[in-house]
Amino acid sequence: MKNLAFALVLGLLALAGPAIAGIQTLTFDDLPTVQCGGTPIPAAYGGLTWSGFGYDCAGYGANGPYGAAAVSGRYFAFNYGGGFPGTNAQISSSTPFELTSADFAAGFYDGLTIAVSAAGQTVSFAVDTETSVLETFNFGPVYQIDFSASRGTPNPSIVP
Repeated sequence: MKNLAFALVLGLLALAGPAIAGIQTLTFDDLPTVQCGGTPIPAAYGGLTWSGFGYDCAGYGANGPYGAAAVSGRYFAFNYGGGFPGTNAQISSSTPFELTSADFAAGFYDGLTIAVSAAGQTVSFAVDTETSVLETFNFGPVYQIDFSASRGTPNPSIVP
């Protein structure tokens, strides 16, 4: 069962690395059409390996979550294990890559703390359900980036 209590949401993911010419922006809107409810991100999407991430359509239902999540179009990515403390989602590759920036929003909890870690560095920041937050990273070329979410206060106007 998918627990979305502490869902981590990615809107845009800009990646650059030696194997990728220039900067590649991943919007998730070019993934196969799905019914709202979530499905795993294909393992090789964007030339990367996705572990613990799914994608879904934003704002399902009258008071549904993720309205702020889809910053480029209909779809967004989220952390499947966001509701379980200590559960990380990961993006990895056998070739070094760089995460330059990403938009984040919360699905159900305001004041949700997101931690993004790579190469011994961690960037933490808070997000809510009303707006997306653009974060810029400077991890350098890495092989793996970990994402986790914690804390926050349930938004009473969001119906799971």
